[in-house]
Amino acid sequence: MDTKGVGVALIQIIPGLLWPLLFFLFAFLLRDVFRPFVQALKIRLERGEALKFWLIELQKIALASGAQLPASGKFQVISIPDRQKEIEAEKQRIRNLMLVDVSFRDENSRSKKPEWSIVFFLAPHYGDLSVVDRVEYALDTGWGSSVFVSTDRTRGFAVKVGSYGSVLCSACIYFQDGTAISQTRYALVENT
Repeated sequence: MDTKGVGVALIQIIPGLLWPLLFFLFAFLLRDVFRPFVQALKIRLERGEALKFWLIELQKIALASGAQLPASGKFQVISIPDRQKEIEAEKQRIRNLMLVDVSFRDENSRSKKPEWSIVFFLAPHYGDLSVVDRVEYALDTGWGSSVFVSTDRTRGFAVKVGSYGSVLCSACIYFQDGTAISQTRYALVENT
């Protein structure tokens, strides 16, 4: 048996084994230093704040609390081929960028009325947010002439507003090539 060859092979493997061991030893020795950092990250995520590090972005997804969908009424399915053409034309017009909303009840509100947080944003449906420069959101009468402008592509150009009821939103989407389109969305909140 060639023990010299085995010894040489072990010497070549040892550096590869020491790096992970050194990493875990380093993490163990500095765990008290990293603990406040990890707890701060956890608190940010629990509050719904986004966390972005290089190519990784984490954020809490806000869902409607206790929302109940209405039951479907009676309907029938018929065939109208031109409707599909209309849908495709609309998708082309809006460049496959859908204006969507998410609503959830604000449990921390001090108001006697139920208050809602509503987030409007663009969701690409085979579209590309990189062609968008900014989005201007105008809301119905409760906000007067205020226009909310978002340039944050990483969050889908989202804006979050507080409301006591359902809201009509008109978004003007400005593209990098200088063109613009408009979309509207009605955010329906429960019990309104």
